Amino acid sequence: MTSSHRTSPEIMSSSPSPSLRRGQACLTCRRRKTKCDAARPACASCVREGLGESCTYQPPSDEASQLGRKVRELRSRLRQLERARIASEGTQSPISTSPSTSVRSSSGDGILTQHDTEHLVSAFFSDEQPLWFLHKEWFREVAMSSVDHTGSVHPALLATVCALGARSTSAWDYSASADRLMKIALSSVNQHLDSGGMQFAQNALHLIQARVLLGAVSMNAGQSLQGASLLSGACSLALALGLHNPHAGIGGIAMIPVPIGHPLPHANDVEISERTCAFWVAATLDRLWALALGSRARINLEALEVHTPLPQRPEHYAQTGQTAIPLVNRSLRELLSGTDPTSVYRPHVGNSLEIVSIVAYLYEQSVLIARGESSSLAVDVILARANSLAAELRQTSFADTTALAAYVLACGVSIQLYSPLGDPRAGIAARELASAAPALRIATSGPGLLEIAIGLVVPEACMVIRSSSGWTSNLNTPGYPPSNDLQLLRGVLEHWAPRSVYIQSRLSRLP
Repeated sequence: MTSSHRTSPEIMSSSPSPSLRRGQACLTCRRRKTKCDAARPACASCVREGLGESCTYQPPSDEASQLGRKVRELRSRLRQLERARIASEGTQSPISTSPSTSVRSSSGDGILTQHDTEHLVSAFFSDEQPLWFLHKEWFREVAMSSVDHTGSVHPALLATVCALGARSTSAWDYSASADRLMKIALSSVNQHLDSGGMQFAQNALHLIQARVLLGAVSMNAGQSLQGASLLSGACSLALALGLHNPHAGIGGIAMIPVPIGHPLPHANDVEISERTCAFWVAATLDRLWALALGSRARINLEALEVHTPLPQRPEHYAQTGQTAIPLVNRSLRELLSGTDPTSVYRPHVGNSLEIVSIVAYLYEQSVLIARGESSSLAVDVILARANSLAAELRQTSFADTTALAAYVLACGVSIQLYSPLGDPRAGIAARELASAAPALRIATSGPGLLEIAIGLVVPEACMVIRSSSGWTSNLNTPGYPPSNDLQLLRGVLEHWAPRSVYIQSRLSRLP
């Protein structure tokens, strides 16, 4: 498909502009993550895309910094006066209100000042965020920019990030407002995507990101109906946008009609990576929670013939300049049954999400086989792929919690397939999982995939160890005695139980 925009001869004949210092590009190019020549009144990139009228720039740095300091001082003074007023009336204020706010309730009341927003966004990213698929630095730059431009972040995502940041901070005035911010986020995720172009594409990804985070938080809190609705909504939006089916003709992503009639526009490699990661994060999280709840996953990977490449973080493409969509796209089934190098754990390129997406699919197939249902993959293929990835992951120090979740699920594949047969290899897999207990107990992050992986697999490993002490006692394998293994695994469940109602319920049912 060819672009409908015409490029002027002046732009075609212009020489390449020198690289700009950070902050000199126009606001539109910064949001789109494209090169900008900083031409005035409109840069060449905006003119080429028909966005010349919306091409604007930040004020000069000296002027902006002086204005910023002045605004922060006034807001700080306003917060002090507001708290003093409320204290004199015998009430307490979690976070003050000011005329210029970046997070608002559905009624338009100010909840957070820009200073508060900057603090909470920083608090959110101070923890590892395994479910985050957007480019972190670019998101932070937009979210923490001038309040006049915070509309570039969808209000549902900004409220979600601030709510989770408020939960992680020890300051009372922020943590006391986390619940109110969460309610604002939940009320904003159903807002209509009423804009087109790049703003529509950004809003769509922001809504998927917000729904994924809110869905994980709801599930961990035991609000399974709300959580399932949010995750299903994230998957439905991803499917409606065609994120499951790449096509080189439309910015790397093929579109099917969406209800509001806006396809995603052309994208650069970083944006393509964000879209790819959005699909796999939503699909994988929904798949694992569906297994936990005994329901069906919203995205049927076999029926859809998914052709989206398995994901790598957008930061990788921003740093290396590699192409996000490979020349030869293989289906998930071909990747699983073959020896494609993209199925190898490579912590230096940040492909933990790729590995956990594969292992989650393998684990789902092993559960189906254990239940006596049909699987699209042969047992030997499932075991070969899972054991290979588990061996690779054991050789690393588990660089992040997503890789740790993949290892837990890989051990779970062997437990699911071997334990119904009374095969001693189920006990070996459970003992190998117990050897990773120290890493599982110190792992901490924002909501992610590790909690659900632990809830699904570790209780099963405990049951295998209790019933398999007779099998494993004759095996010449390293590790602790079975009683120590059981104690280690129960310790993992007890460590995570305060953070997950699902893990609490699984722990309470263990003998």
